[in-house]
This record gives sequence, structure tokens and C-alpha cells, in this order.
Amino acid sequence: MTIPDVTIEDIKLHLDNSGRYIEGKVQVSIALKNNSSTMTYYVLKRPGDMDYDRGSQTLSIGLCEKQLPKDSSSPFEPEQIVILPGATLEWQYMVPVWMKKITRPAGLREVVEVVNISDVQKVDCAVACHSRPTRAAWIGTVTSSFERRLI
Repeated sequence: MTIPDVTIEDIKLHLDNSGRYIEGKVQVSIALKNNSSTMTYYVLKRPGDMDYDRGSQTLSIGLCEKQLPKDSSSPFEPEQIVILPGATLEWQYMVPVWMKKITRPAGLREVVEVVNISDVQKVDCAVACHSRPTRAAWIGTVTSSFERRLI
């Protein structure tokens, strides 16, 4: 289900040149706009999923909770950030330039691949929105794509 009240206005990628980190970091900024005049929405504070496809040079960011197994229940709610009616939230997160991509082919051991995201050309983003800061209040997902390079 999509949410017409919340839109992804912009995504920015900036290489962190502060010298605070040994390895390179990228500051990801996502502008989320709550177009409602009455509804308050909540989004995750940290990404639930992040991936980079070298072939398409696409960074995928999911501000959505990873699917929990049906037989498990977590007593902890994920940290969320509020977007007030009419407000724009500037969501920010630091990611490494060199990301570890871990896959587990069926019946095999984990495969760890290190990918360099410095040649990114596109960012796909999915944001799950909640009407209250609880899992049960999930009401839909907003998605958008932007042609972006690392600056």
C-alpha cells in the first residue's frame, strides 16, 4: 500500500572528508515530506536494508523493517523518527564507501563480497510509514528513485 501523504522529496550523497574515519564514509540525506495537515507519521531511524548493485550502479536503501520469522516476536520496537503534519524531515545516515555484501546461497556457507559504492549513479529508496511508533501501526510504503552521484 502506498501513502499519498508522505513523499520522498530528494536524496543527497556526500563523501565525508572530515578525516574522522579511517575508511571513507558517505553521508546519505533523504528529505521526507509529510503533506498531510493532520496526520503524524513515523519512519525508522536506521535502515533495515541496504544493498548496492555494481552492474546498474544502484544503491538501494530500505527504511523498512526486515521481515521477522512468523514464529518469532521481538519485544522491542525499532527506533523511529516522527514527521509532523506539514513538516519535512531530513533523514541522515553514514554508510561506508566499501560495503560488505553478505549472501547465503542455498545449502552453502555465507559469501562475503566487498563492494565500492563510489561509482553510484542511482539511488532507490523505500520508506515504511507508521501512524504510531509501533509495528502494528504500519500503514504503507513510499518508494522513489533518483539519479545521483557521490559528491
